[in-house]
Amino acid sequence: MLVKYTVINNGYVTPVAFNSLYQSFISNLEQFLKNSIDFKLENRKHIKLAKKRAYKYHGILLIGILLGLFSGIILSKITVIKIFGMIGTIIGAIVTQKIMNYYLIKGKNIL
Repeated sequence: MLVKYTVINNGYVTPVAFNSLYQSFISNLEQFLKNSIDFKLENRKHIKLAKKRAYKYHGILLIGILLGLFSGIILSKITVIKIFGMIGTIIGAIVTQKIMNYYLIKGKNIL
């Protein structure tokens, strides 16, 4: 028996943050198909944990965005180039997300 699945993200939170949730669901699905074991309660626990991780992920991302914004504002005040405020915000978001994903891929528990 072969099960194909696709993980669709919302464009903001990467699937890396929820890798353990997806792995659990697939493992539970496999056990359900093989042994007809019900995993509703276990799946609910994993969903609850994933929601907590999502809040932490967004919180860390918000901190990165704010740090980028403040850095950009300081740079724009020093250089008198106002666009640095926006560029700092974007760079803060991208760099924070890349760092979080790096640690999540390496198996570090940051969430």
